Amino acid sequence: MKNILKQLSLSSRGLRYKLRISFYLMSVLPLLISIYVISTYMLPTIGIKSNIYLLVCISIFVAVSGFFIIKQVIDPIINISSKAKDIARGEVDYVSRAKRDDEIGDLEDALQQLTCRIKNNMRELEKYGQETKEINLEINRKVVILSSLLQVSSFISEGADINETLDLSVEKMLQIGDSDSAFLLLKQEEKILVKSIYGINSDYLLNREFNAASDNIFAKVLKDRKTFALNKKVPPNKMIDEFRRIFALTDAVIAPIYVHGKVFGLAGIGNDRNLEYRDDNFKLIDIFVKQITIAIENDILLNHINRLEVKDALTGLYNSSFIKERLEEEIKRAIISQRPCAFIVLSINRYKEFCANFGSAHAESVLKKIAMIIKSNIGEIDKAARFSDSEFAIVLPEKNKRQAENIAQDMVKKIEYIYGEETDVKKRITLNRAVSENPIDGINATDLINKVKDLLAS
Repeated sequence: MKNILKQLSLSSRGLRYKLRISFYLMSVLPLLISIYVISTYMLPTIGIKSNIYLLVCISIFVAVSGFFIIKQVIDPIINISSKAKDIARGEVDYVSRAKRDDEIGDLEDALQQLTCRIKNNMRELEKYGQETKEINLEINRKVVILSSLLQVSSFISEGADINETLDLSVEKMLQIGDSDSAFLLLKQEEKILVKSIYGINSDYLLNREFNAASDNIFAKVLKDRKTFALNKKVPPNKMIDEFRRIFALTDAVIAPIYVHGKVFGLAGIGNDRNLEYRDDNFKLIDIFVKQITIAIENDILLNHINRLEVKDALTGLYNSSFIKERLEEEIKRAIISQRPCAFIVLSINRYKEFCANFGSAHAESVLKKIAMIIKSNIGEIDKAARFSDSEFAIVLPEKNKRQAENIAQDMVKKIEYIYGEETDVKKRITLNRAVSENPIDGINATDLINKVKDLLAS
């Protein structure tokens, strides 16, 4: 019975069938009107009567039925059209109101599927947009890090001070993985010194020492000679807990620094946000470690070259490295032979002010002239050197303090006499002198040098 009713119902029929039925019903109205006219004006004349009211009621019923059928067809189309406009404006939350078995139902299903696809596509676009944003951020981070690496390379190639180069390297390491701390530790005999650190607890940890032989995370890296990664996957122990407490970090990467095949120190980064470092972060810290290694090797090589060079290029006197070694040798010889050995330092007063007033070229000519006067006033076994920018040093074997004082006083008088004739007061050179002797003022080179420095400072 239910299937029969469903077959007889218009709701299961298509639009074409419904429109055909509505057309038939609407066509009945003019037919009935025609019957009415015929039955009223024409048939009575021949004696045939008809029920006029019945015809009118039937006409109205047929017309209303056709109207509702048409309305049933048109309303869903208008509704779908309105929803299509909403979708065009970006409102994709369309939900089909009722399930229909005709073309309108198919159209609503298609529209529903279309909106679902649009929603999925929009979600995909949002996802791709977020991924693109993250990729752009990562590219920007790598560009910044690359710029930092180039800056460090520039420092190394220009022969910048090793401490400045190391500090710059550590500062730039902070950019790896948005780290909260970056640090550099150098091995000094049995100690591991925090040479440079930026970020969390930097003031507290700078110059702190750790025992290279004790049970700590740095000693472990030195012993294992490989990069260590600290994260939540690493089981906690006393060594790790101590590191996390002292450095206030949850995750870290610590890499050893090799110089000429030996472990020279450690470089590391860390954060306190439980952010595990990725493989590309490991590669970046390896690059920084290589640059730090190059900087340290260059500094060692430069110091070695300086030790091999014994003469000052400007004055022709010995350099400070040579005179220190020579002083040490002469003191040892004096101790064996039980003879005195004196050490003199002459310092030019207000040398920096002189350079600022008259330029480096004029200042260099003064240094050359003073060097010539010193060389002409020392013996064959005596050695003179340019000790610093504005200081000269003389080692006097077989001379006691009184003899050295007389020699120093004579040199100062000659130099000040030459420059005392300058008409410009600012060009008049004056010197300060200091003398020390072995064994009165010390038994090694360091003692005699510190003694003359204290005298000059006082």
